[in-house]
Amino acid sequence: MATSAKTTPPCRWLSLAHWRLMLAPARLDIVEAMRSLGPSSIKEVAAAVGRPATSLYPHFKLLMRIGVVVEEAPRRLAKHVERVFRLAADDFVPDFNGEDRKAVNKAALVTARGIFNSAQHAFRRAAKAQVLQAGGGTLNHGLVHELLWLSPGEFAEVLQKLREIKALSSHRKNPHDRQMHLLVASVVPLAREKSKAPPGMQPRRTSRRPTVDPAKFVQSSRKAKDL
Repeated sequence: MATSAKTTPPCRWLSLAHWRLMLAPARLDIVEAMRSLGPSSIKEVAAAVGRPATSLYPHFKLLMRIGVVVEEAPRRLAKHVERVFRLAADDFVPDFNGEDRKAVNKAALVTARGIFNSAQHAFRRAAKAQVLQAGGGTLNHGLVHELLWLSPGEFAEVLQKLREIKALSSHRKNPHDRQMHLLVASVVPLAREKSKAPPGMQPRRTSRRPTVDPAKFVQSSRKAKDL
């Protein structure tokens, strides 16, 4: 995670409102890049995420306001002084304390949307730059989509694998002989929708028989006899 001369807390809880603000694609890219770069300037972060530095200033301002990014002592260069920033914690998690199930599910959906939007943006940039490679042992990207039947124990194993991958990334910070990659992984239970009858097999509508007043039925029967 981000390194700094100052002690960086391992985790910081964010309110759901601040959590949603952090999940905007540009801000999520900033946070992930700073995890790899450590204390860095906006120019360095811009180079890592492939965005113009001028477009990142308002995002840094907001990230500082919600407590995700903090400013360190400036870096003195030959001709100017450069502002330096770092993450306020090694990791960030949403605070669900006191939230009902609806709020928790909505936050999970917002989280997934933000993360996958970031992945889509990364693929779009890579494809535009024509850096995606495949075949001949040059494959440099991957996608996996699987439907799994998991017991609670097997789900715990999958979750542990995801934690191991995250832990592995913590030891690969700012290497000069490697290329930065974006890894997105998810596992989610599938909710079964109510099955609908196929066309042509709709349940028959039962027509309700009109109720008949016995007294009127007797009177009508007598009239019929009189005729």
